[in-house]
Amino acid sequence: INTLKTLEALAEKGNLRNVDLSVGDIARGPVGSIPADATASNFGKVAEDSSDADKALAIINLIAEALMVMSVFAARACHHENIVLTGKLVRVKKLVDIMKDRGKMFEMKFSVPKYAEYATAIGAAVSVKNMLLE
Repeated sequence: INTLKTLEALAEKGNLRNVDLSVGDIARGPVGSIPADATASNFGKVAEDSSDADKALAIINLIAEALMVMSVFAARACHHENIVLTGKLVRVKKLVDIMKDRGKMFEMKFSVPKYAEYATAIGAAVSVKNMLLE
């Protein structure tokens, strides 16, 4: 795998239940506000016979959940409920879908603006334009 498109295409055929250990696997249902399908342990059920597609999806899930948790903590520290996703990873639809879905567990709203993958460049251009107008 050497491109995001390849990873994403492979992951579409994957099943997290074959690789990740869920809260439901342990508790046989939800725990408080944590849904049964929430990840308890990334790669907690990975085995020699786990498919490449399952592992590809688990990689995307791991990245999405790590980014989501860091984003939630940062937003809460600043008393925000809305999180804007930017950068190249927003091209990976499954990653964005996971973040939006899991964000509900924390009562956070994730959004992806138009041209999100170019947000840094757009912000830099606007900043330079504003400096030139001063």
